[in-house]
Amino acid sequence: RSWVSLEAAVGVLEGSASCPGKAYLELVWKCRSAADVICIVFKNSYCANVSVEQFVNGWVQIMKPVQLMEDSHCELDAQSWHCLCSSAWRLTQFRAGEDVRVRLVLCQPSGLWDDFSVHLVSLHRLEGSDRDDFQKQSDGVGLFRRCKEAAAQHARAGLVPSRSVVSAVELLP
Repeated sequence: RSWVSLEAAVGVLEGSASCPGKAYLELVWKCRSAADVICIVFKNSYCANVSVEQFVNGWVQIMKPVQLMEDSHCELDAQSWHCLCSSAWRLTQFRAGEDVRVRLVLCQPSGLWDDFSVHLVSLHRLEGSDRDDFQKQSDGVGLFRRCKEAAAQHARAGLVPSRSVVSAVELLP
């Protein structure tokens, strides 16, 4: 199994990116298979938490908020790398050959910062595995933690984000 880069359109940040506030970043890609495992990798910039929504006759939450900063008032981990994997999403409608529209819902409740965002967003697909097979090997929270740890290791080593995702597979049980 290996991670391959996925061609995707990354939109412009919408909403209020001033603190405190909520902002949205839309991502669109062509679905290869309904069973694909997709990971979104990004560098945080003072965003306290993120959730994921999918557009299906309106925006529907498919991943509950995940904490990105241990404390929204402390900048210790405010610029860390993160990985959100679709195995943790409550998928509604992914159809082969169709465009998939999701958006990251970024939140920062603290008024201490001027603004917040995510940077260097990239999408990746796990080649040689499908979601059902993948979920049997790892729960979503454990996978998120391992992807986050791999991304942090590679960021410290100065490697590009896509390399972070590739090594996340090596950390799976």
